[in-house]
Amino acid sequence: MNASSENAIPTRSKSRVSLARSLFLWFLLLSLLPMTLTAWMGYRQASNGLHETVSKKLEQDARDSARFVRNWFNYRFMDINSQAENQRNADFLTSLKKEYKASRSSLAEFTKSERWRTLVKDNQKDLVNFSRQYDYIHDLFLIDVDGNILFTISNESGLGTALKKHSKTVKHFFQTLEHIRRPIMILQASLPHQY
Repeated sequence: MNASSENAIPTRSKSRVSLARSLFLWFLLLSLLPMTLTAWMGYRQASNGLHETVSKKLEQDARDSARFVRNWFNYRFMDINSQAENQRNADFLTSLKKEYKASRSSLAEFTKSERWRTLVKDNQKDLVNFSRQYDYIHDLFLIDVDGNILFTISNESGLGTALKKHSKTVKHFFQTLEHIRRPIMILQASLPHQY
């Protein structure tokens, strides 16, 4: 009897341990399922909320950037128009064109002549001052309706050359010139570096 009662006791304790372990695992599983579901729902809500917030912020930044760029260009066009409507600049371009025709020389020769230098020295002050006021102006051109580059601030970038009407690059430029039929002034500028 002694041997069988010794065997019965461990079986009972094994079944108790097994039952306790089984109950523990079931309760653990039952508690983990709602926690997992809650964590997943919280993650989805946080992810969707963050995505929505970031999207709204990016849209607002894009609108602000577009507004800044539009405003920047509007002011550049106002600057160009103020210079184009400046009578001294118009007279300067007219004088250059008249003297070029009177010289009966090539455009390249005319822009190297003493008469051209005298005209530039006497008339470029307003344009040079204008270009110095703005750090974004790389160069400034005076171009007649025939596409002749008669003046540049830097005395480079095609000074003394004629824009080629057959070039695809300047096709729209010439269409605009033919439409307005007046001499124009061009500013070569670049956007601010932060945009």
